[in-house]
Amino acid sequence: MIVLPIIPAIGSFWSIYLHGNNLEQAFLLFSRTFAFAAMGMTFAFGVDLEELLLYLEQKKISPNFIYGILVVIHAMPEITQEVKSIQESSKMRGKSLHFWSPMLYLKVIVVALSWRDSYTEAMFSRGFDENGNRRAENKFYLNRLGAVTALCLFIGFNVILFL
Repeated sequence: MIVLPIIPAIGSFWSIYLHGNNLEQAFLLFSRTFAFAAMGMTFAFGVDLEELLLYLEQKKISPNFIYGILVVIHAMPEITQEVKSIQESSKMRGKSLHFWSPMLYLKVIVVALSWRDSYTEAMFSRGFDENGNRRAENKFYLNRLGAVTALCLFIGFNVILFL
């Protein structure tokens, strides 16, 4: 996990070193790129997306937006299966649809639009109301120790970098 953020950091360093005129700026960009890539990977691999979305809903992000994303996340296996079936049916017709083909995505979008009514009905049957007040089933709290630790690390690394 530590090795992966080095790859974009080396790329940033190398581009500034070759096309820039200051080695200090290349090292500064290397450290920043490494830090941002490491934080992003930690966030991406360490946070459950569904829990994050439900937490953001509690923080007054639009429920329509949150539940729309949740529907897409839960529909991904069906969408993946639909992509495979569209690719297989196009091969039987003698045409090959690759993953970069816009026609493949257009066909998947048309199929997904046909699912819209069933997803809307399922959301309303589960009690979703656009204008209603929602009560959270699980309350998500920010861990104070984690927040203090992250803040101390952030301040400490910045002090070390600028000394």
